[in-house]
Amino acid sequence: MAPSGGEDRMRNFSYSSFNSVRLHLWTQS
Repeated sequence: MAPSGGEDRMRNFSYSSFNSVRLHLWTQS
């Protein structure tokens, strides 16, 4: 039962993208 590497990578990518966007918006205000 090995986890799918593709799904894990996508989840990681969206999470980091969301974090950087939120950080960017936070520093803008």
